[in-house]
Amino acid sequence: MKTRKFSWFLTALVAMPVLAVALFAVTSGWSVAKPLRHVPDFSLVDTEGREVRNTDLLGKVWVASFIFTRCEGACPLLNKKTQKLQEFFGKDPHFRTVSISVDPEADSPSALKRYAARYRKDSERWIFLTGERASIKDLLQSGFQVVMPGMEDSETGMITHSNSFVVVDREGAIRGHFDMDDEDSMLKIKRSVHKYLGRRF
Repeated sequence: MKTRKFSWFLTALVAMPVLAVALFAVTSGWSVAKPLRHVPDFSLVDTEGREVRNTDLLGKVWVASFIFTRCEGACPLLNKKTQKLQEFFGKDPHFRTVSISVDPEADSPSALKRYAARYRKDSERWIFLTGERASIKDLLQSGFQVVMPGMEDSETGMITHSNSFVVVDREGAIRGHFDMDDEDSMLKIKRSVHKYLGRRF
C-alpha cells in the first residue's frame, strides 16, 4: 500500500511542473506551434510551355499569388505589389515570385506570356504558371488553402480565391498567408522572406 502511495506521489511530483508550464502558456497567450504544411506535388506549365514542378522551387524562398489575365480588379494591384517584391529581392538568387492563373482555360501559356510582359522584367525570377483546371483547383484548395470547397464563379467559371500572398520556404513549407488588403502586408512579407532566406531585415 505504501509503495502504491509513493508511486502516486512521484507521478504527481513529475506532473506538477508540466502542468504549471501549460497553465502559464495558456494564461500568457502562448500558442502551440502547428505542424508545417508543405506545398503538395504539382506539375504546371510556364509562359514558354515548359513544365514546372514544385521540386524545381526547392532551395528557393518564394511568394505565390493567384491571378488571371482578364482580371481588372485585384490582379493589377497584386502584380504591382509583386513588382515591388521583385525590386526589393530580385537580385537574390534564392528568391522567386510565382503567379498562378485561376482561369487556366483562358490563360494559355501564350496568353499568360503577353500578360506577364506588362509587369515582369525577369522571367526566371518571376514565374507565371497555368495548367489543368483540376490540378490548379486542388492546389489552391488543398495545398495553399486560398479557396473554399465548391466556390466558383458561376458566370465566368473561374476559381474564386482570396487575394492573399503565400510565403513558401526553401523546403517547400508554407510559412504564411498575407492579405493584400492589409496595409502592412508588404512589410510582413519582406520580414518573412528575410527570415527564411536567413538574412536580417
